[in-house]
This record gives sequence, structure tokens and C-alpha cells, in this order.
Amino acid sequence: MASNVLSTLRERCQGVRYFSLALDESTDVKDTAQLVIFFRGVTDNLDVVEEFLQLVPLKGTTTGADVLCAVLKCVDEMGLDLAKLSAVTTDGAPAMVGSTKGFASLLTKHCRDLGHQQDIVRFHCIVH
Repeated sequence: MASNVLSTLRERCQGVRYFSLALDESTDVKDTAQLVIFFRGVTDNLDVVEEFLQLVPLKGTTTGADVLCAVLKCVDEMGLDLAKLSAVTTDGAPAMVGSTKGFASLLTKHCRDLGHQQDIVRFHCIVH
């Protein structure tokens, strides 16, 4: 049953024209940072797809690079095409929005390095 749910989730997410990611990181009662990743996309028929993708425990540090690694792993597991990424929403933490080492900046650089030229709009503090 779990593999069917995951397969359906992948199909829904891969069937969009454009998508955005929304992230929030918080520490649980055992001092483990938890990163939640949400997906929002729109199909060619203008149907909106909004899904919870993953809850990722971040062991050790929670730098922008750590968050980027977790997100890229999730994106890869879901088979998402970063060329369709249009926006990213994060909390306002420096690790997320820092201009050089923040997650959003690192993600934009990663997409540029892959040859994707789309503008990625960055929002912060909208998750709450």
C-alpha cells in the first residue's frame, strides 16, 4: 500500500507544468531539526496539486548546504524536473534566506549550474 501511495504521489507531482517548494525547519523535543517539504504545482489544465512530500530529520548542522542536500535528495526521489521549479518559500532563518550561503541562494545557483535559466522567486515567512 505504501509503494502505491508513493507511486501516485510521484505521478501527481511529475504531471505538473510548474511547481514550487515550501520548506520549514523546526527542532523537535529531542533537539533534532526536522525539515518539512511541501510541493505546490499547476497542470496544463490549471489544476492545482498541493502535497506534503517529506519530513526529513537533519542530524548535526542545519546550514543552507545541509538543507539543499536534503531537498535535492527529495527532488531526486520524486523524479521532479528542476527546470519546472518557479518558486521556493522558506522560513526567515539565515540558513534559508542568506544571500550567499542560504538554501534559496544555493538552490538558485544549483539550478543555474544545471543550465536552467528560469527565475526562481523566493518568498519567506509565508509558511506560517
